[in-house]
Parts: sequence; C-alpha cells; structure tokens
Amino acid sequence: MRMYWGRKARVLGQFLMICGLGGPVVGCGGAEPQGQSSATVSAEVQQDLMARWNAVAEGVTVESWDFHWKRFADFPHPTFKGGSDEAYTAFANILVAFYEKDDTFGYLESNKLFDMTLQVSYADEKVAFETSFAKLTDLVVMSDLPNLSADARAKLKDFDDRIAKSR
Repeated sequence: MRMYWGRKARVLGQFLMICGLGGPVVGCGGAEPQGQSSATVSAEVQQDLMARWNAVAEGVTVESWDFHWKRFADFPHPTFKGGSDEAYTAFANILVAFYEKDDTFGYLESNKLFDMTLQVSYADEKVAFETSFAKLTDLVVMSDLPNLSADARAKLKDFDDRIAKSR
C-alpha cells in the first residue's frame, strides 16, 4: 500500500509531531476558532451532525477501517484510517457528500459550525489532536490526491471558498 505523503500530509504530520503528541492540541499554531467548541454544541446538534455524516459514510471502507462517526469526541480523520491515498480520497468524497446532503453546508454556515472543534482520539480515547470542518476542507483542497475526481476537487474548492467568505 502506497502511503499518502503529499505536501499537506507532510505538513499535517509535522504539525502533529510539534503540537499533538502527548496531549490535546488547544490553539496550537493559530488563532482561536471563530465558531463553537465541541463542548458548547448541544447533544442534539452533535447527534444531528453525526447522523448526517454517517448517512453519507455508510458502506465506505478502506482496508479494515470505516468512516463512521461513533463518538462525537472522535471524528473519523483519514490519518487514523490508514493515512493512504485511498483513505484521503474516500474522506474527501464523504466530505463533499456531507456538505451536499440536506444542505448540511448551509446548516453549518448558519450555525457557525465550520470552526467548531472536532477531536481526533487514540484508541484509549485520549485526544490526539483537534481540527475543524474548515481546516479539513482546506487540507483536502491543498492536497495532491491523485485519485480525487476533478468534480470532487472543484466542489471542495468551492466549499473552501464559501467557508472563507462566511467567516
């Protein structure tokens, strides 16, 4: 299996090495998010977001990993799903479908949830690092995923631009 080592993935790896090992990343390397934190999002909103994500992630697997969002405090980041080209491409396609499903993009925008803290945890439930939908979208847009369709790439670029304008 060829691992995804594009420019942004290397940057993410360096980011994790500098900021994320040994504990949660809180505000590492940038300004505080402009949206809500996961601690301030109601259980109802958390369940709604997870249901929307899981509806489009259903049946998507890479090797033995799936992309179901099982605990709100453990977002299914592709680095923890094998980290391969295939994992990042599957994740990018899920992200597009997630934004398009039932106007989830508009829902996130109107509720200022693009910068909401999403935690990624180890198997022991310790926080590995924190991210957001805005950061994830930017990461995928800046990646050089060889198997991502031109259509998905264009949609993600449009979503990324719209997220930037909504801030």
